[in-house]
Amino acid sequence: MSASLPDAGALRPTGEASPGLGARTLVGVIDIGSNSVRLVVFEADARAPYYLFNEKILCGLGESLETTGTLSPEGRRRAVLVLRRFHALCRIFRVTRTFAVATAAVREASDGGEFLREVEDRVGLQVRVTSGEEEARYSACGVLLGAPDAEGIVADLGGASLEIAEVSRGKTGACASLPVGPLRVSPDIADLRAPRKSIDNALKGCAILSRPCRRLYLVGGSWRALARIHMNRIRYPLQVLHEYTLARSEARALAKWASLQTVDGLARFSGASESRLRVTPYGGLVLDRLIKRTRARKVILSAFGLREGLLYEFLPQAERQRDPLISACAEFERRHARFPGYGEELFAWVRPLFPNSASDELRLVRAACLANDVEWREHPDYRAAIVFEAMMRVDVAGVDHE
Repeated sequence: MSASLPDAGALRPTGEASPGLGARTLVGVIDIGSNSVRLVVFEADARAPYYLFNEKILCGLGESLETTGTLSPEGRRRAVLVLRRFHALCRIFRVTRTFAVATAAVREASDGGEFLREVEDRVGLQVRVTSGEEEARYSACGVLLGAPDAEGIVADLGGASLEIAEVSRGKTGACASLPVGPLRVSPDIADLRAPRKSIDNALKGCAILSRPCRRLYLVGGSWRALARIHMNRIRYPLQVLHEYTLARSEARALAKWASLQTVDGLARFSGASESRLRVTPYGGLVLDRLIKRTRARKVILSAFGLREGLLYEFLPQAERQRDPLISACAEFERRHARFPGYGEELFAWVRPLFPNSASDELRLVRAACLANDVEWREHPDYRAAIVFEAMMRVDVAGVDHE
């Protein structure tokens, strides 16, 4: 069942059927990051990702990397235990293929190879270490999975690195990895002026960032936590992180505010763990410097990243071209409606009511038709309200908050 991640070239679909994607194929992706280890189990043969399982555990593999050049001994111990659990869960789920990926901390640590051998011996899991450019490209592919019309720069802030990639016209462009991350700074540091200088130097050295962009797409736990805090501060009514969008001035104000906060100050607006809130000020600082450098007009949060990017690589080109919103609603209908397929009939029936509607409005009508019967088990008086609430609480791709 376990397999190492194929080379990046092998992951790219050809004109033939995508490898390993039979009917309802389950793919497990284990992401061994500098700060956390996560397992996501996908049903991998649809344009819209369907998550069967998603769990993250903070291990802190890279906590001592900056000072010792090695992985944290306690982080290694925790990571091995977590990987044993995740590997067992993949067996329980009967996952068809499991891909384990290690990123910056394992890539840079002098004992990274030793850790990988320990994982293979004690867990039975082969792990592939991605290059920084590959990691950036996978994150960008994840953004494209959720927003096929994305145009701009993708920035993925991990524990020990910042991945940068261009996206345009449904494709990824230049990619880079920068030595920027909260684990490169002492956890006891209160004054972020010194990290700010090193961050600015790293950003100035990245050629991709020398070109202004209109949109900046954010990936990573620190920025998701920051977006959630902003939602709570302004009492934003829609609690969906994907496609949460801020104008340049609003995003910089949030970033600067967060960079000056203590854990207690942030906790007033967040239910995130203390370990996550400790690194949020640093995430705010990086975001502020990144917006200044790119001169981005809009900052857009993506709920999809590296793990979804690996899934995107599996999809045949024809599947990539499908509308992710329609694909997601069709999947909801297939799983939950009494008569899957009826939604398309309903759309054909109501379409004459919208003779002058633009294509953007028609796709929303079609999506609504597909979702019309997914809560049929509920009392008839409440079905419409329950469907509405359900659709307002999920990270559906291919649609913005408006």
